[in-house]
Amino acid sequence: MEGQTKEQKAFQVATMALEAMKQAAVSKPHTAKKIRDFAIEKEIIKKEEVKDFNPNSWAVYMTKATRSDQSQIIKPAGQNGYELTAALAQAEEELPADGQEPEASVAGNQQRESKLYEVLKTWLSGLGYRAGVVAQRKVSGVWKNPDVAGILVTSGVAGGAEVEIITIEAKLDAKRVDEGFFQAVSHKRFANRAYFAFAAKSNDKIPAEFRQVAERFNMGILIIRLTDEAYTSLKGNNTAELELSDENAEIQEYWPATFEPIAPSVTQLFLREILDIKSPDNLYAYGFDPEA
Repeated sequence: MEGQTKEQKAFQVATMALEAMKQAAVSKPHTAKKIRDFAIEKEIIKKEEVKDFNPNSWAVYMTKATRSDQSQIIKPAGQNGYELTAALAQAEEELPADGQEPEASVAGNQQRESKLYEVLKTWLSGLGYRAGVVAQRKVSGVWKNPDVAGILVTSGVAGGAEVEIITIEAKLDAKRVDEGFFQAVSHKRFANRAYFAFAAKSNDKIPAEFRQVAERFNMGILIIRLTDEAYTSLKGNNTAELELSDENAEIQEYWPATFEPIAPSVTQLFLREILDIKSPDNLYAYGFDPEA
């Protein structure tokens, strides 16, 4: 460990402790205190090093570990403890030499992505937005419209209605910031709030660069945390029977979307062209389910 910073040393010590705890079948959850106590007991942290990792600094290092690309430590959503990320499956097909996916693969991805739309729509509805799936309305180019869009209608100060637009672009996964993220960024032309969403296993670690670019571009990041079984089905070739619900999918708001004002003329254009809203009746009917 010579030449390491205290932070790097803490990451390594915590990783060694978690590996040893797994081999020893130590019960979960592995809180920061529990990991530190185990590391001291097993002398992973030497006696002369204990003062370097007092309880307060150790808690800070554990939090940093979940956000660092130098660490394999994660804190699964909804759990009060830390663990090591599972190895990523190497089942993804390689792209052709030109870097483009075959048409059949693109169509298959779109079909699988469509499985994510309803849970995202439900999430937006829970926030008070009237939401709908608009992925198939490819108007004036593939980057023109999002996969899911929600509107929040309020009464204007001078009468009439004011509309807030929120959009979500969804992908099957995201191992790095790539074209999919910037496709979501392009929706900021007409959206007051824009999100990039992608599916991941419950214990998958999210690259720190997503937090960095989200802050830079005022973008929201949603992670659709799936059970292992649901994720395997989503990534497989047979998704016909896959239904996502709160039993196998959880929406984690990894980074909130920042509200930004949009010119009324742009809002009106989006409502007409993308959401097919051409009258007040259409506006108040959008996203409304009479059976709900």
